[in-house]
Amino acid sequence: MPRCPLRSCAAPLPGLLVALAIACEASSAAAQASDGAVPEAVLDLLRSGVEARVRGDEPAALASFRAAHELAPELGRTSAQLGLAHQALAQWLEAEPLLERSLASEDPWVARHREAIESSLAVVRSHLATLDVRAPDGATVVLDDEPIGAPAPRTLRVLEGPHRLRAHLEGHTDAVQVLEVVAGRDVVVVLAPAPLTIAPPEPSPPPDEVPRPGPILADPSPPASETGPSALLWVALATGLAGAGAGLTTHLLAEDAQRTRAAALAARCMAGSAECEALRTQLSAELLPFEIGVNLAWGIAALGGVLAIPGLVLGTGASAGPSARITPRGLEGRF
Repeated sequence: MPRCPLRSCAAPLPGLLVALAIACEASSAAAQASDGAVPEAVLDLLRSGVEARVRGDEPAALASFRAAHELAPELGRTSAQLGLAHQALAQWLEAEPLLERSLASEDPWVARHREAIESSLAVVRSHLATLDVRAPDGATVVLDDEPIGAPAPRTLRVLEGPHRLRAHLEGHTDAVQVLEVVAGRDVVVVLAPAPLTIAPPEPSPPPDEVPRPGPILADPSPPASETGPSALLWVALATGLAGAGAGLTTHLLAEDAQRTRAAALAARCMAGSAECEALRTQLSAELLPFEIGVNLAWGIAALGGVLAIPGLVLGTGASAGPSARITPRGLEGRF
Protein backbone atom coordinates (compact mmCIF):
# COMPACT_ATOMS: atom_id res chain seq x y z
CA MET A 1 0.00 0.00 0.00
CA PRO A 2 1.22 3.52 -0.68
CA ARG A 3 2.61 5.35 2.19
CA CYS A 4 0.90 8.54 3.49
CA PRO A 5 3.03 11.61 2.65
CA LEU A 6 1.51 13.66 5.49
CA ARG A 7 3.30 13.88 8.82
CA SER A 8 0.11 13.46 10.86
CA CYS A 9 -2.83 11.89 9.10
CA ALA A 10 -5.11 12.00 12.11
CA ALA A 11 -4.80 15.74 12.69
CA PRO A 12 -7.78 17.77 11.35
CA LEU A 13 -6.63 19.85 8.37
CA PRO A 14 -8.66 22.32 6.34
CA GLY A 15 -9.84 21.84 2.79
CA LEU A 16 -8.06 19.39 0.55
CA LEU A 17 -5.58 18.45 3.28
CA VAL A 18 -8.44 17.02 5.34
CA ALA A 19 -9.62 14.91 2.41
CA LEU A 20 -6.11 13.63 1.79
CA ALA A 21 -5.64 12.82 5.49
CA ILE A 22 -8.83 10.69 5.45
CA ALA A 23 -7.61 8.93 2.34
CA CYS A 24 -4.30 8.07 4.05
CA GLU A 25 -6.03 6.77 7.15
CA ALA A 26 -8.32 4.61 5.04
CA SER A 27 -5.29 2.56 3.99
CA SER A 28 -3.99 1.97 7.50
CA ALA A 29 -4.06 -1.42 9.24
CA ALA A 30 -6.64 -0.28 11.81
CA ALA A 31 -9.00 0.77 9.04
CA GLN A 32 -8.56 -2.51 7.24
CA ALA A 33 -9.33 -4.42 10.47
CA SER A 34 -12.70 -2.71 10.75
CA ASP A 35 -13.68 -3.41 7.14
CA GLY A 36 -14.80 -6.99 7.70
CA ALA A 37 -18.43 -6.22 6.82
CA VAL A 38 -17.58 -4.31 3.63
CA PRO A 39 -17.59 -6.29 0.36
CA GLU A 40 -14.12 -6.91 -1.01
CA ALA A 41 -14.98 -5.32 -4.37
CA VAL A 42 -15.97 -2.10 -2.62
CA LEU A 43 -12.76 -2.12 -0.56
CA ASP A 44 -10.69 -2.60 -3.71
CA LEU A 45 -12.34 0.39 -5.38
CA LEU A 46 -11.84 2.51 -2.25
CA ARG A 47 -8.14 1.54 -2.09
CA SER A 48 -7.78 2.34 -5.79
CA GLY A 49 -9.34 5.75 -5.27
CA VAL A 50 -7.04 6.47 -2.29
CA GLU A 51 -3.98 5.56 -4.34
CA ALA A 52 -5.14 7.90 -7.16
CA ARG A 53 -5.55 10.74 -4.69
CA VAL A 54 -2.11 10.13 -3.23
CA ARG A 55 -0.76 10.40 -6.76
CA GLY A 56 -2.72 13.60 -7.27
CA ASP A 57 -4.93 12.04 -9.97
CA GLU A 58 -8.25 13.42 -8.77
CA PRO A 59 -10.35 12.42 -11.86
CA ALA A 60 -9.23 8.80 -11.49
CA ALA A 61 -9.99 8.91 -7.79
CA LEU A 62 -13.45 10.31 -8.54
CA ALA A 63 -14.18 7.44 -10.94
CA SER A 64 -13.10 4.77 -8.40
CA PHE A 65 -15.11 6.31 -5.55
CA ARG A 66 -18.20 6.68 -7.80
CA ALA A 67 -17.99 2.99 -8.72
CA ALA A 68 -17.67 2.02 -5.02
CA HIS A 69 -20.65 4.23 -4.15
CA GLU A 70 -22.78 2.63 -6.84
CA LEU A 71 -21.99 -0.83 -5.38
CA ALA A 72 -22.68 0.18 -1.75
CA PRO A 73 -24.58 3.51 -1.57
CA GLU A 74 -25.73 2.68 1.96
CA LEU A 75 -22.17 2.84 3.34
CA GLY A 76 -21.27 6.21 4.79
CA ARG A 77 -17.64 5.83 3.78
CA THR A 78 -18.47 5.56 0.03
CA SER A 79 -20.54 8.77 0.25
CA ALA A 80 -17.77 10.51 2.19
CA GLN A 81 -14.97 9.47 -0.18
CA LEU A 82 -17.02 10.46 -3.25
CA GLY A 83 -17.94 13.81 -1.64
CA LEU A 84 -14.29 14.48 -0.79
CA ALA A 85 -13.29 13.71 -4.39
CA HIS A 86 -15.85 16.25 -5.65
CA GLN A 87 -14.49 18.75 -3.12
CA ALA A 88 -10.96 18.23 -4.41
CA LEU A 89 -12.25 19.17 -7.91
CA ALA A 90 -14.11 22.25 -6.54
CA GLN A 91 -17.43 20.66 -7.43
CA TRP A 92 -19.16 22.15 -4.43
CA LEU A 93 -22.77 21.45 -5.37
CA GLU A 94 -22.07 17.76 -5.89
CA ALA A 95 -19.94 17.41 -2.74
CA GLU A 96 -22.39 18.90 -0.22
CA PRO A 97 -25.21 16.29 -0.32
CA LEU A 98 -22.73 13.39 -0.29
CA LEU A 99 -20.90 14.67 2.80
CA GLU A 100 -24.22 15.37 4.54
CA ARG A 101 -25.40 11.85 3.77
CA SER A 102 -22.21 10.31 5.13
CA LEU A 103 -22.52 12.23 8.40
CA ALA A 104 -26.09 10.94 8.77
CA SER A 105 -24.97 7.30 8.47
CA GLU A 106 -23.90 4.92 11.25
CA ASP A 107 -20.80 3.71 9.49
CA PRO A 108 -17.98 3.22 12.10
CA TRP A 109 -15.51 4.62 9.61
CA VAL A 110 -17.52 7.85 9.45
CA ALA A 111 -17.66 7.99 13.25
CA ARG A 112 -13.87 7.87 13.43
CA HIS A 113 -13.55 10.72 10.87
CA ARG A 114 -16.60 12.83 11.67
CA GLU A 115 -14.58 15.89 12.66
CA ALA A 116 -12.62 15.87 9.43
CA ILE A 117 -15.76 15.30 7.31
CA GLU A 118 -17.56 18.13 9.06
CA SER A 119 -14.60 20.39 8.43
CA SER A 120 -14.68 19.51 4.74
CA LEU A 121 -18.40 20.14 4.64
CA ALA A 122 -17.86 23.60 6.11
CA VAL A 123 -15.36 24.36 3.36
CA VAL A 124 -17.84 23.23 0.72
CA ARG A 125 -20.64 25.34 2.19
CA SER A 126 -18.42 28.42 2.16
CA HIS A 127 -18.86 28.42 -1.62
CA LEU A 128 -22.63 27.99 -1.68
CA ALA A 129 -25.75 30.02 -0.98
CA THR A 130 -29.47 29.35 -0.76
CA LEU A 131 -32.12 30.87 -3.00
CA ASP A 132 -35.74 30.83 -1.91
CA VAL A 133 -37.51 31.25 -5.25
CA ARG A 134 -41.15 32.28 -5.16
CA ALA A 135 -43.33 32.41 -8.25
CA PRO A 136 -47.04 32.00 -9.07
CA ASP A 137 -48.60 28.56 -9.32
CA GLY A 138 -47.97 26.99 -12.69
CA ALA A 139 -44.90 29.09 -13.43
CA THR A 140 -41.74 27.43 -14.73
CA VAL A 141 -38.52 28.75 -13.22
CA VAL A 142 -35.27 28.79 -15.22
CA LEU A 143 -31.92 29.24 -13.46
CA ASP A 144 -29.02 30.25 -15.69
CA ASP A 145 -30.81 28.85 -18.76
CA GLU A 146 -31.47 25.54 -16.99
CA PRO A 147 -35.14 24.81 -16.21
CA ILE A 148 -35.65 23.79 -12.61
CA GLY A 149 -39.30 23.00 -13.16
CA ALA A 150 -42.40 23.77 -11.17
CA PRO A 151 -44.02 24.28 -8.76
CA ALA A 152 -42.61 27.26 -6.95
CA PRO A 153 -41.58 28.29 -4.31
CA ARG A 154 -38.45 26.21 -4.34
CA THR A 155 -35.26 26.25 -2.29
CA LEU A 156 -32.17 26.05 -4.43
CA ARG A 157 -28.53 25.66 -3.53
CA VAL A 158 -26.38 27.68 -5.89
CA LEU A 159 -22.76 28.62 -6.29
CA GLU A 160 -21.63 32.04 -5.17
CA GLY A 161 -21.50 34.64 -7.93
CA PRO A 162 -23.92 36.05 -10.53
CA HIS A 163 -27.09 34.21 -11.45
CA ARG A 164 -30.07 34.88 -13.68
CA LEU A 165 -33.55 33.71 -12.76
CA ARG A 166 -36.55 33.73 -15.07
CA ALA A 167 -40.16 32.70 -14.42
CA HIS A 168 -42.40 31.82 -17.36
CA LEU A 169 -46.19 31.66 -17.03
CA GLU A 170 -48.58 31.18 -19.93
CA GLY A 171 -50.38 34.39 -20.81
CA HIS A 172 -47.86 36.54 -18.92
CA THR A 173 -44.61 38.30 -19.68
CA ASP A 174 -41.56 36.58 -18.23
CA ALA A 175 -40.25 37.87 -14.91
CA VAL A 176 -36.43 38.10 -14.88
CA GLN A 177 -33.99 38.89 -12.08
CA VAL A 178 -30.19 39.01 -12.22
CA LEU A 179 -28.46 38.94 -8.85
CA GLU A 180 -25.02 38.53 -7.28
CA VAL A 181 -25.13 35.75 -4.71
CA VAL A 182 -22.87 35.88 -1.65
CA ALA A 183 -21.79 32.55 -0.16
CA GLY A 184 -23.45 31.56 3.10
CA ARG A 185 -26.43 33.86 2.53
CA ASP A 186 -30.10 32.93 2.17
CA VAL A 187 -31.74 35.05 -0.51
CA VAL A 188 -35.48 35.29 -1.18
CA VAL A 189 -36.29 35.91 -4.85
CA VAL A 190 -39.85 36.80 -5.86
CA LEU A 191 -40.67 36.40 -9.53
CA ALA A 192 -44.02 37.87 -10.59
CA PRO A 193 -44.82 37.56 -14.31
CA ALA A 194 -47.11 40.38 -15.42
CA PRO A 195 -50.28 39.61 -17.38
CA LEU A 196 -50.03 40.28 -21.05
CA THR A 197 -51.81 43.46 -22.11
CA ILE A 198 -53.53 43.06 -25.43
CA ALA A 199 -53.60 46.38 -27.21
CA PRO A 200 -56.97 47.21 -28.74
CA PRO A 201 -57.02 46.93 -32.51
CA GLU A 202 -56.40 50.11 -34.39
CA PRO A 203 -59.57 51.61 -35.81
CA SER A 204 -59.97 50.89 -39.46
CA PRO A 205 -59.83 53.91 -41.76
CA PRO A 206 -63.21 55.25 -42.82
CA PRO A 207 -64.39 53.85 -46.13
CA ASP A 208 -64.15 56.01 -49.19
CA GLU A 209 -67.15 58.24 -49.56
CA VAL A 210 -69.47 56.70 -52.10
CA PRO A 211 -71.98 59.15 -53.62
CA ARG A 212 -75.50 58.07 -52.89
CA PRO A 213 -77.86 58.04 -55.86
CA GLY A 214 -80.41 60.83 -55.88
CA PRO A 215 -84.15 60.21 -55.88
CA ILE A 216 -85.83 59.17 -59.07
CA LEU A 217 -87.97 62.13 -60.08
CA ALA A 218 -91.34 61.60 -61.67
CA ASP A 219 -91.45 62.29 -65.39
CA PRO A 220 -93.73 65.34 -65.89
CA SER A 221 -94.80 64.05 -69.28
CA PRO A 222 -97.78 61.70 -69.38
CA PRO A 223 -96.88 58.04 -68.87
CA ALA A 224 -96.57 55.69 -71.76
CA SER A 225 -100.07 54.35 -71.16
CA GLU A 226 -101.46 57.88 -71.67
CA THR A 227 -99.33 58.86 -74.72
CA GLY A 228 -99.47 55.48 -76.41
CA PRO A 229 -102.51 53.65 -77.72
CA SER A 230 -105.06 56.01 -76.09
CA ALA A 231 -103.67 59.09 -77.95
CA LEU A 232 -103.61 57.18 -81.25
CA LEU A 233 -107.21 56.19 -80.78
CA TRP A 234 -108.14 59.83 -80.24
CA VAL A 235 -106.31 60.68 -83.48
CA ALA A 236 -108.24 57.95 -85.29
CA LEU A 237 -111.48 59.32 -83.84
CA ALA A 238 -110.68 62.87 -85.02
CA THR A 239 -109.63 61.66 -88.49
CA GLY A 240 -112.81 59.61 -88.85
CA LEU A 241 -115.03 62.51 -87.83
CA ALA A 242 -113.16 64.86 -90.17
CA GLY A 243 -113.51 62.39 -93.07
CA ALA A 244 -117.21 61.89 -92.41
CA GLY A 245 -117.75 65.65 -92.25
CA ALA A 246 -115.79 66.22 -95.45
CA GLY A 247 -117.73 63.50 -97.29
CA LEU A 248 -121.08 64.83 -96.11
CA THR A 249 -120.17 68.38 -97.14
CA THR A 250 -119.06 67.23 -100.61
CA HIS A 251 -122.31 65.28 -101.07
CA LEU A 252 -124.43 68.30 -100.16
CA LEU A 253 -122.50 70.54 -102.57
CA ALA A 254 -122.88 68.01 -105.41
CA GLU A 255 -126.61 67.68 -104.87
CA ASP A 256 -127.00 71.45 -104.82
CA ALA A 257 -125.07 71.69 -108.09
CA GLN A 258 -127.28 69.02 -109.70
CA ARG A 259 -130.44 70.82 -108.64
CA THR A 260 -129.12 74.15 -109.99
CA ARG A 261 -128.17 72.58 -113.38
CA ALA A 262 -131.52 70.77 -113.62
CA ALA A 263 -133.44 74.00 -113.01
CA ALA A 264 -131.41 75.78 -115.69
CA LEU A 265 -132.05 72.95 -118.15
CA ALA A 266 -135.79 73.06 -117.52
CA ALA A 267 -135.87 76.77 -118.13
CA ARG A 268 -133.99 76.64 -121.44
CA CYS A 269 -135.55 73.80 -123.23
CA MET A 270 -138.75 72.05 -123.65
CA ALA A 271 -139.12 68.37 -123.26
CA GLY A 272 -138.51 66.34 -126.37
CA SER A 273 -136.82 69.07 -128.46
CA ALA A 274 -133.54 68.45 -130.21
CA GLU A 275 -131.96 71.43 -128.47
CA CYS A 276 -133.10 70.10 -125.13
CA GLU A 277 -131.49 66.75 -125.81
CA ALA A 278 -128.19 68.44 -126.61
CA LEU A 279 -128.43 70.51 -123.47
CA ARG A 280 -129.28 67.40 -121.49
CA THR A 281 -126.22 65.63 -122.86
CA GLN A 282 -124.05 68.67 -122.04
CA LEU A 283 -125.56 68.83 -118.54
CA SER A 284 -124.90 65.14 -117.96
CA ALA A 285 -121.26 65.65 -118.95
CA GLU A 286 -120.99 68.66 -116.65
CA LEU A 287 -122.62 66.78 -113.75
CA LEU A 288 -120.38 63.69 -114.12
CA PRO A 289 -117.60 65.19 -111.87
CA PHE A 290 -120.23 66.06 -109.29
CA GLU A 291 -121.51 62.44 -109.30
CA ILE A 292 -117.93 61.16 -108.88
CA GLY A 293 -117.45 63.69 -106.06
CA VAL A 294 -120.63 62.45 -104.38
CA ASN A 295 -119.45 58.83 -104.55
CA LEU A 296 -116.02 59.82 -103.26
CA ALA A 297 -117.66 61.83 -100.47
CA TRP A 298 -119.72 58.79 -99.42
CA GLY A 299 -116.56 56.66 -99.42
CA ILE A 300 -114.69 59.19 -97.26
CA ALA A 301 -117.68 59.45 -94.92
CA ALA A 302 -117.86 55.65 -94.62
CA LEU A 303 -114.11 55.39 -93.91
CA GLY A 304 -114.36 58.18 -91.35
CA GLY A 305 -117.21 56.33 -89.66
CA VAL A 306 -115.20 53.13 -89.55
CA LEU A 307 -112.31 54.98 -87.86
CA ALA A 308 -114.46 57.13 -85.61
CA ILE A 309 -116.61 54.42 -84.04
CA PRO A 310 -113.80 52.19 -82.63
CA GLY A 311 -111.75 55.29 -81.80
CA LEU A 312 -114.62 56.64 -79.78
CA VAL A 313 -115.24 53.35 -77.98
CA LEU A 314 -111.64 52.28 -77.38
CA GLY A 315 -110.37 55.80 -76.67
CA THR A 316 -112.94 56.35 -73.98
CA GLY A 317 -112.27 52.95 -72.42
CA ALA A 318 -108.48 53.45 -72.50
CA SER A 319 -108.73 56.83 -70.79
CA ALA A 320 -110.59 55.19 -67.90
CA GLY A 321 -108.16 52.25 -67.74
CA PRO A 322 -105.09 51.81 -65.51
CA SER A 323 -102.36 54.43 -65.51
CA ALA A 324 -99.12 54.69 -63.55
CA ARG A 325 -96.08 56.88 -63.03
CA ILE A 326 -92.67 56.47 -61.34
CA THR A 327 -92.05 58.56 -58.23
CA PRO A 328 -89.23 58.58 -55.57
CA ARG A 329 -91.43 56.26 -53.48
CA GLY A 330 -91.96 53.72 -56.23
CA LEU A 331 -94.71 53.01 -58.75
CA GLU A 332 -97.91 55.01 -58.31
CA GLY A 333 -101.05 55.38 -60.37
CA ARG A 334 -104.49 54.03 -61.08
CA PHE A 335 -104.95 50.32 -61.68
